[in-house]
Amino acid sequence: VFYLNHEGILRLLGEKPSIEVDLDKAHAFGKCLCGLAAKERKIVFSSDIHHDERCQLQDCIEAGAQSFVAMPLVKEQELLGLLGLAWKESYDFENELKFYETLAADLSIALYNAILYEEVKEHAEKLEEKVKERTQELQKMVHLMAGREIRMAELKNIIKQLKEQIRAAGFTPVVDDPLSED
Repeated sequence: VFYLNHEGILRLLGEKPSIEVDLDKAHAFGKCLCGLAAKERKIVFSSDIHHDERCQLQDCIEAGAQSFVAMPLVKEQELLGLLGLAWKESYDFENELKFYETLAADLSIALYNAILYEEVKEHAEKLEEKVKERTQELQKMVHLMAGREIRMAELKNIIKQLKEQIRAAGFTPVVDDPLSED
């Protein structure tokens, strides 16, 4: 079983192989073997979960498990998630602590990298959306400025025509055209 830590609750992300038993989708810290491993940030073993008082939930037993190891996935004392491995027969973990510690450390790094990757990906998507918004704003501004330039050219032409009409009527314009380019 694979859980992610979500605000102090272990949320089930998946189980392999898929089992017919409906596992609890959330696990409190300190409850059952997985919760105990999460709370203490230490690997928890049980060679026989049927007779282990720490195994408080029946999910693993109902799924046919006999032995279980719960490995907290930790980065700098922050619990990222938890991996639980089950065996259908009794399994002796006596001399394998170092192996599971190494496995948990490697999986912790992989999970941390996956979390960082997702965060970077989400950040990139947000930045892409901001770029899109800014581009649309700039495009709108360009269109407004282009429209302004067209209106200015039209106004210059109208002012020129009015000046010509004033001169044709025998008058001298008293105001210069501030928009004139001559």
